[in-house]
Amino acid sequence: MLKTIKKILLCVFLLFAFRIIINAGGTVYGNPENGHRVVIDDQAGLLSEDEEKELMEHMIPLTAYGEVAFAAIDKNYPKRSARYIDYPDELYYYSSLEIARNYYTFCFGEKSGILFMIDLASDQTYRVNEFTKDLIIIKQGAIHKKISDYYADKTIDKVAQLYSRKEYLKCAASVFDRIGRELAGEKNDDSAKILSSILLAVSFSVLLNYLLVLFTRRWKPQKRDRMIC
Repeated sequence: MLKTIKKILLCVFLLFAFRIIINAGGTVYGNPENGHRVVIDDQAGLLSEDEEKELMEHMIPLTAYGEVAFAAIDKNYPKRSARYIDYPDELYYYSSLEIARNYYTFCFGEKSGILFMIDLASDQTYRVNEFTKDLIIIKQGAIHKKISDYYADKTIDKVAQLYSRKEYLKCAASVFDRIGRELAGEKNDDSAKILSSILLAVSFSVLLNYLLVLFTRRWKPQKRDRMIC
């Protein structure tokens, strides 16, 4: 019973701690057919108003499968830890993954959906750990079952260069486009590239074997009849 109460109090605390993210404002769209929402919360100011509208066009198709959100933050959120009693002056911060998970829970609860978050504050040394990175995808419910962790990580790798060039609109739009194609069962560029590479390797192998056989036959020394004196 005591453990249950502690868990409830912890959840309430986390939601309270992250209320500032939601209260910061954002663009919200509701799918009239199923009620699924699109949330764009650009606290870091990475996108213009027109870019937000353009990004929303890439996000709306995903509402056929669940809730969809994009968030960009550039601030740290302090927390207390077990070390606080011994080191009261030492600050601890939520990792990017913790922020993203709690953000998703605050927005959508247990509903199926996906969140793509850009965390510009993740590179600060006092908050760097194994759970901290700049780009994060959080997925839940039916979408989580259809989108593997491997595919989500691969998607992050694909857009990392766009992020490094500060092409934030293209970065976010590419994430939702890739996720959308995967949810729809369409083949992404990765599958086509892998198939092309396999066909190219097979073709090269066949050609190489043909050339070796041709070279061997051409330069094989011919036997000469011995002359009998």
